[in-house]
Amino acid sequence: MKKLRTYVRRHHLALLALFFALGGTSYAASSALLAKNSVGSAQVINGSLQKADLNKNTITALHGARGARGPQGVPGTPGAPGAKGDKGDPGAAIGAAGGDLAGSFPNPQIGSGKVTPDKISGIPAARITRGSSNQTIPNGNLTYVQFDSEAFDTANLFDPVSPQSLKAPIAGLYLLSGSVRWAANANGTRFAAFRSAGGPYIAPDWRNAATGGASTDQEISSLVALQANQTVSIQLYQTSGTPLDLLWRGDPDSSAEAPVLTMHWVGPA
Repeated sequence: MKKLRTYVRRHHLALLALFFALGGTSYAASSALLAKNSVGSAQVINGSLQKADLNKNTITALHGARGARGPQGVPGTPGAPGAKGDKGDPGAAIGAAGGDLAGSFPNPQIGSGKVTPDKISGIPAARITRGSSNQTIPNGNLTYVQFDSEAFDTANLFDPVSPQSLKAPIAGLYLLSGSVRWAANANGTRFAAFRSAGGPYIAPDWRNAATGGASTDQEISSLVALQANQTVSIQLYQTSGTPLDLLWRGDPDSSAEAPVLTMHWVGPA
């Protein structure tokens, strides 16, 4: 070891010169033998390149074979139901009509002869009378007949709270009829007419009193257009010079059902 140190001290300049000479030759040889971009697959040892030796484009271009499809995952929790949508428009009715209808939808017609009596319900009609006692009519004063009994009433036309009238439950044409029988008195005149809600007289009848001890009878009738809830009454007037009885059906001098007011709906106005 002492001899080696002695040798290096004596020949270090020569050894240093030899190192540079050999190193420069190796660099020159590598520069002369390998041109730029000349390293190919043949010069690379398999498995020697690392990811750090590759550029980004090369890494991006590397793709392995697609793996097998994995199993289906567990279903997720169902979401909250959405708001209910608006109701759609109903579809148009089409096709041939049946039953009591003729023609086709959307504009069928009532078939000929299909409206029979058993299919008609609730036609307004009523007949009222006075079934308990005579009513006294003063001389020279317009007076309404007061009724207290129903012969029939199909649609509540008569209300005992308003005993002087019948009320139309629906609008339309109504056939009115009325009759009264006055007690025997040969003096003066007798008047009877329909009145509707204070309007003009309908079917007025003026006549002289019957003579010879006979009672005086009056009958009136008319076809009128009424609105729903419009009322009809019979109004009387007499000029015998004294109060005069209007006979009810149970009076010994009366052989007729009187006084009477009848109202019957016959159709639309």
